[in-house]
Amino acid sequence: ILLMDTDEKLDGFSGYRGSNPVLVLNKQYVTDRLRFTALHEVGHLLLKIAPHFPEKEQEKICHRFAGAMLVPEEVFVAEFGGNRNRLTQKELTDIKEGYGISIAAIMARAKDLKLISDLFYRSFRIKYNKWGWRKQEPGAYATEETSNRFEQLLQRAAAIEVLSLSKCAALAKKTLVEFRREVEFIS
Repeated sequence: ILLMDTDEKLDGFSGYRGSNPVLVLNKQYVTDRLRFTALHEVGHLLLKIAPHFPEKEQEKICHRFAGAMLVPEEVFVAEFGGNRNRLTQKELTDIKEGYGISIAAIMARAKDLKLISDLFYRSFRIKYNKWGWRKQEPGAYATEETSNRFEQLLQRAAAIEVLSLSKCAALAKKTLVEFRREVEFIS
């Protein structure tokens, strides 16, 4: 996964380098948008969408995949409260802040699950744009997401003695004493 500072028109893209999957994400975006984009791109890599599908339909499928990964249907229905024809901003920001999914994606998911009507969704999208939420939604996902995969691999390398503790410490950019404090072997 590569985070790049790029044009705001590009959310992200995915592909393969050899047999390795690669995701490129625009790091300018807030965490909830990055999470959604990352899962959207994973959808492109994992889902076997027929190539004859129009690009717009492929994008919709990957959007649905990302929404379902962030908030599975049963959880979403319970949080959203079933079929609705009226919502408060607080309800939407609570879901956003709890699950790290944008308000736009929440409402799209509600429409996909038929919890709101197409008319309600269209009305919401008009208001969403009018309120300036395309640039800045209310609420914020409280957790800053970072990958700890490299640290996991260093811990494993130390545990199975593929690398020495001093080599792991150097790769972690820590002193040997600092790294040893983190390593607690369980036999």
